Formats: sequence, structure tokens, C-alpha cells
Amino acid sequence: SAAHAPIQPGERYHFDYPRLLADLARVRAGIQAHLTPSRAQPRDLAELAGDYRTERTIAPSPTTAEAKP
Repeated sequence: SAAHAPIQPGERYHFDYPRLLADLARVRAGIQAHLTPSRAQPRDLAELAGDYRTERTIAPSPTTAEAKP
């Protein structure tokens, strides 16, 4: 094919601008589709508590020796 023919020094060649522009448009569309997904992103409007430690005094447990007969 003509696209694979070697070009001799000083020889003119045809650059296919419409094909280049079509390829660039396809790349732009792919990037735009990646940056703006078609599905809605999940939203969680409830705020997280973040504080999970509680300071409680632990009541002493009864000894098991007293409960045995």
C-alpha cells in the first residue's frame, strides 16, 4: 500500500489531516468519558462520628471461685 511505501529524500507525501483530526476527536471523547462517568456517583450525606473510644469504668466481675460448690 502507499502508506507503507518508503519515502525518498526530497519526495512529497500526503498527510491525511482529516484522519488525524478524527483520531484526536476520538481520543478527546475517550478522555472526557473517563473523567465524567455516565453513572451517578453514590453520595453519603450522613456525617461520620469519628470518635469510637468510650471512657467507662469497668465493674469488677465476681470471682469464679465463689460460684463453685
